[in-house]
Amino acid sequence: MTTAERERRLVVALRSADGVPVDVTTARDRWMRGETDRRQATRRRLVAAVAAAAVVAGLTVALVARLVDPGPRLPPARELTVSPSGLPVGQLRAEVILANEGGLGPKVVVIVVRPDGTASYRRNDLAETWDQYELTVRPDGRGRAVFGYSGPVCTDPNALTLEFRAYARTVTIEEAIPGPGGCVVSADDAVAFRGVTFDVLPLPAD
Repeated sequence: MTTAERERRLVVALRSADGVPVDVTTARDRWMRGETDRRQATRRRLVAAVAAAAVVAGLTVALVARLVDPGPRLPPARELTVSPSGLPVGQLRAEVILANEGGLGPKVVVIVVRPDGTASYRRNDLAETWDQYELTVRPDGRGRAVFGYSGPVCTDPNALTLEFRAYARTVTIEEAIPGPGGCVVSADDAVAFRGVTFDVLPLPAD
């Protein structure tokens, strides 16, 4: 159907509806605007449908790829063993700002907690040497452990008391109290332990 034929039918239809003369130009403009609006609406619906189809296709491809290759399997989490003192069995390792002959500086502190109630304390000093103390450790209430030391120079059953919070893989020291004799740690070292978080590592191999 030609454009002229459409206009003629439109005029006839409008005149037959109310008998009022029709402005053909105005009617044609309204009709053209309606056609334009319908075409734009159709185009928008088509674009939305194509976009939705692309999203669905992408999700399907990702799901299939995941099912075919689930990716690397993570190793199972290592279960922690808790010693009678409440501290986890393992190496508690952290970097602490401690004093020595060279002044204040970061030192690596390792507290080894064994399942039989024994422990050790060591820190790397200047020239990367290690001072180590063999200790006993016992509970003193919830979240509180007491280390005892018996050595050639001094003996103190309460050489170091730690108040702590144990998490899945870390231990945070809330309070550190040295023994009166300072056999293992000094009062300044004990203050430096407060708020330090130790990583819990496996026991060293025999």
